[in-house]
Amino acid sequence: MATRIDEISLSTAGGSIAQKMDPASTMMEETAPEELELVPTTYAQAFQIFFFSSHGTGPLLVSISLVIMLATRMMLLGPLSWMDAAVFMGSIVFWSIQEHFLHAQVLHSKVDWYGKQIHQAHHDKPYFNITIDPAPMMLIWMATAGALLRCLFPLPIAISATLGYAMAGLFYEWAHFIVHTKVRPGSAFMKQVRDNHMRHHQIDTKYWFAFSLPLVDDLFGTNPDVRQVVKQKRAAAKMAKTHTKQS
Repeated sequence: MATRIDEISLSTAGGSIAQKMDPASTMMEETAPEELELVPTTYAQAFQIFFFSSHGTGPLLVSISLVIMLATRMMLLGPLSWMDAAVFMGSIVFWSIQEHFLHAQVLHSKVDWYGKQIHQAHHDKPYFNITIDPAPMMLIWMATAGALLRCLFPLPIAISATLGYAMAGLFYEWAHFIVHTKVRPGSAFMKQVRDNHMRHHQIDTKYWFAFSLPLVDDLFGTNPDVRQVVKQKRAAAKMAKTHTKQS
């Protein structure tokens, strides 16, 4: 059974690596008061910010695009087939694997490029913050995926595949946003998503890259035993402290 992030407490010479975490209160002291006022504490507040604030332009436009694509597919392009279902589900699975790859190999790349710097800025922020990708990025990403899928499939099938891919992307945006707020997860699955992401932020950024489907970390070997990682961190911190004293 995976260890909950709430159960782990680790201190190093440099400060707290992970604290006992109540998702409604942890790290509030690290969050600037003006930012703390914006971070939602209820699903109603989160929904309003995600879809109907200046932060939520992208999710709203993607949602409208999804409705238009779904209506077009259902009403104008013939009956659904097993192929529609296959590419829809396949696109969701592909998103989850792509998500892990981009996070681990691109955003945490050994090469210091612009995207890595942007992602590092995300890690440098207090854990509780409003984190939603810009609308142009979301729309261009969705349109590019749709164009590539159209090159592979007939139009009706390409739309079904794009629907799956874009819906997976929108779920990622919502889930990543919600786990960085003080809203308590409403299901066991979302608690798992939150705990997995907190481990990545608060314990070790070399692990726990998956998001939408935490089990993808098991597939790629990036879901180590939490207590073992904490033990290693403690040992490394102790050695560093001893070395500093000897110096």
